[in-house]
Amino acid sequence: MVESGGTGDGALAIFLGDGKGDFRKSARYKLGPASGAVAVADFNGDGHLDIAATNAGVNGVGGSVMVFFGMGNGKFHAPAVYKFNGYLDAIATADLNGDHHPDIVAAADGSSNVTVLMNDGRGGFKSQRTYSAAQGADGIAIADFRHNGILDLAVSGSHAVAVLLGNGDGTFGTAILYSTDVGNGDAFAVVAADFRGDGKLDLAVERDNGPSALLYGNGDGTFQAAIPIKTRENGGFSLTVGDFNKDGFPDLAMDALGSGDRVKSVAVLINAH
Repeated sequence: MVESGGTGDGALAIFLGDGKGDFRKSARYKLGPASGAVAVADFNGDGHLDIAATNAGVNGVGGSVMVFFGMGNGKFHAPAVYKFNGYLDAIATADLNGDHHPDIVAAADGSSNVTVLMNDGRGGFKSQRTYSAAQGADGIAIADFRHNGILDLAVSGSHAVAVLLGNGDGTFGTAILYSTDVGNGDAFAVVAADFRGDGKLDLAVERDNGPSALLYGNGDGTFQAAIPIKTRENGGFSLTVGDFNKDGFPDLAMDALGSGDRVKSVAVLINAH
């Protein structure tokens, strides 16, 4: 997990499970200011899980991605640091070019940019390419929206989700924007799943005020107009997808904010299919 108390001293904490549902703290590593998101994968191919963490920076300066290589015992080596000009807030990982090495995608809140960092096969990420996405980029989903074996990107922003179709070599086409304005507030997290069970991936986007948004996919990389996801609580900053009742259909869980942007509750939405 990552945390940032507003002091400029963010931290990455490692908690190891005991197999019974309890956890113990294994290690703690210093990050930069306003750390906010992590992605986990075996980046250097040594069989041990590694961690990539974002630092937002201060006033758009000092943002970075820090890659910690795992030792296999719950502890990690000193990180490799990749600097960015931008308020990095979201990160995701997947093999974008089919070379069996996980790459990194990072989004910069406060701008409209998403950056792809290509793995050199040894856990290095010197090759970077930046794309225009949605203003205030805050969330990333990586999925094959066209069912052609090529991964695509969905990046949620303030009032839209940007879909960038992949070329199969780690590069992407021009972003297509889909409005998420189904009420007040800005869009934050985004997830992809086949909510209707029709074999086509859809998008769910959580907003920080009012209803969140659902965009049904057409199966060709395009999406229908957003419709509201109504809950009894206000919006939030994060959501996740899973089959919580084991009926074969994806459900949603999203946080709900209280005063001071603090999480008040978690809403679980069961798919009515």
